[in-house]
Amino acid sequence: DNHFIMQEVESIISKLIESIKTVDSKKQIPYLVKDIDKHFNKLTLNYNRTRQANITRELIEIISGAEAL
Repeated sequence: DNHFIMQEVESIISKLIESIKTVDSKKQIPYLVKDIDKHFNKLTLNYNRTRQANITRELIEIISGAEAL
C-alpha cells in the first residue's frame, strides 16, 4: 500500500513541476494550486479508506480467532 501511495505522490509532484513550467501567467497559479489540492485530497481519501479496510480486516481476524477458542 505504501508503495502505491509513494507512486501517487511522485506522480502529483511531477505534474506540479510540469504545470509550474508551463504556467503562462500568475493568474493561473490559483487554479493550479486548487487542482493539486484536489489530487492530494483524493489521495488522502484513498489512503484512509485502504487503512480503515486493513484495520477492519485485522479486527475481524482477531475476533474470529477469539471466538474459535
